[in-house]
Formats: sequence, C-alpha cells, structure tokens
Amino acid sequence: MGSRYVNITKEEMDRFLIDAQGFEEMDLPYAEVVYQRPAKRDGTFIRIYSSIHKGGRARRSGQDAIRTVMLSKDASEMNHSPDGYKGIKKYKRVHRTKNWRLNLLKRYDSDL
Repeated sequence: MGSRYVNITKEEMDRFLIDAQGFEEMDLPYAEVVYQRPAKRDGTFIRIYSSIHKGGRARRSGQDAIRTVMLSKDASEMNHSPDGYKGIKKYKRVHRTKNWRLNLLKRYDSDL
C-alpha cells in the first residue's frame, strides 16, 4: 500500500526546520513559506520551498510537493532567484506523507 497524504501545518514545519535544525524563514516574493540555512560548503545554502501558503495552510493533496535546492551566491549575470542566488543542486522532491520529516532530512543532510 502506498503512502498517504498528510496535511502539514506551518507550525510543524517551523518546529522541524527552525527549532530543530536552525533554518530561517525567508522573506521572499513567493506565495509559499520558504526556509534557508547555510550548507557546509562556503557560500552555499539549502533552501526549502515548503508547499505551505504564507497564510499558513498547506496545499491540498496533489497540488505540490516540498522542494529543496542548494544555492550559491554567484557574481555572474546568471542568477535565477530574486535575491541573487544561483541553483547548483536540485534534490528529489518530498511528498507530504507520514514520513515527510525523515524523507526531507535525507535529501540535504549530507550537505549540512
């Protein structure tokens, strides 16, 4: 039997990412809550796009997954994000299921 969708609240995401792992909530021009923290390689960051609207409610089942990328500050003209960071690594998306915390941590843990 496959995994089933679970609703993830902003409070749950904050406890897991901010309280337990030191991520910060970013103030970016996106409709969803975005978290970021430095990675182990100098000048790089792990950014997580939570699939939770800034109003606090998660998207419905099938609407989106949690996406994670590694970014680097890049002086070139090839910046891809509004705050001047360039994506250098894209991790496999995480479905919002019962084991979302473990699955998310597995994606970026080796880069922290």
